[in-house]
Amino acid sequence: MFHSPEEALAVAFTITELPIEPKNATQLIVEALRERYGLQIRRLPSGLTPHDWHAQAVMVLKFAERTLASRPDLWRAILAEYSPRIDGALAIQAVANDLVPGLSAEERVLADMLVMRQFRRKPALEDIADRFGVSRQTVGRRERFWREQIAPLRRAAMQQLEEPMREAGLLEKSSSVYA
Repeated sequence: MFHSPEEALAVAFTITELPIEPKNATQLIVEALRERYGLQIRRLPSGLTPHDWHAQAVMVLKFAERTLASRPDLWRAILAEYSPRIDGALAIQAVANDLVPGLSAEERVLADMLVMRQFRRKPALEDIADRFGVSRQTVGRRERFWREQIAPLRRAAMQQLEEPMREAGLLEKSSSVYA
């Protein structure tokens, strides 16, 4: 069970990127030594196999996608923030194009980089300024514009996911952080 939609999504996207593998020889030796000599396990085992983790992650992602089906802009915001795959990169471009359509090629690339920065905290503003040959202040002004556009989108996505996730048992029963 997760504490927030953000945590559920971050874990789900991360787990789906990991390969499903059985325990390697080193893991088996470490576990045997722990059992034999009573060494403490630092973290509590979940009881889930790698297959169980992957299945749970896929269910969380499909649940979120179905919940946001009526708002594809919010699902694209989720993908833009959490997906490290091609669909995440395409979502960044789609979010930028949805918010400000019709930009020139160079403006579009700059917009995409600033949108990516809002979702992923990368690249650094200095790198963007250097790449486009503009001042840091100019890039900072444009970043503020994108922050004002994207923050409500992210907040709306999490608000729409929180209650359905709580009702489905994916989130702990506690007070809302979005109310």
